[in-house]
Amino acid sequence: MKTIREILESISQIEVSNCQYYKFLSLNTFLTSVKSEKIVQEELILTPYYICEKGILEIYDYELNVRLVEKKDSNGYFLKKTGKTALEEIDKCVLKKLTMCYIELINENLGVDIILNYIKFVLESNELKARIEKIDDYFDYEKLFFEVY
Repeated sequence: MKTIREILESISQIEVSNCQYYKFLSLNTFLTSVKSEKIVQEELILTPYYICEKGILEIYDYELNVRLVEKKDSNGYFLKKTGKTALEEIDKCVLKKLTMCYIELINENLGVDIILNYIKFVLESNELKARIEKIDDYFDYEKLFFEVY
């Protein structure tokens, strides 16, 4: 079992303006090779960025938020995040994004498969690709990076 920091040492990275960014595709490749393993339980926020000649775009609405909790209450988190009073009031696309980007752990380690599902969700997002194509000429997976907090 590895920590997320140990995994980051194994993947491609770049430094821009004193910030360390890790390649999204490298994380996907590495985790695919250790699919059955678990990651040591820890809180983390993984924020994706699109880095191109035109600048650095923070993709905050796709950030992965992993929280250690005493009692699971993701629905409460979703309501608080959206300001709604019932799940039915939340747009289905928004709820899917929240569900894919928020993980609660209680005395359990993080399964690699959960992070791989998140990566797949980001890589296959047509909404994200369309947003990037408004800024850059086309969406290039090689320009997708992330930072971990």
